[in-house]
Amino acid sequence: MAKVRQPYDEPVVVPALDHRTVNPGQVVTVDDREVASFLAAGWTPADADTKKTAAKRADVESTGASTGASTDTSETAPAAQEVES
Repeated sequence: MAKVRQPYDEPVVVPALDHRTVNPGQVVTVDDREVASFLAAGWTPADADTKKTAAKRADVESTGASTGASTDTSETAPAAQEVES
């Protein structure tokens, strides 16, 4: 789990948190799988572990390193073979 801080000047309702209202500066706990979305939306890491996760993610994105999913498009699918009838 990661902790993020709400950066906006007024309360916001967060659908990902069961439509919970989060006040300015309030720290909430979010699932690790969702932390990137919160950070991309301007929320800030609120603890050392979340800061490390954010830094690691930024490093991966800046270097283009793979996160495990294959993005190699150099191989092409085999050509379709015609079937004679």
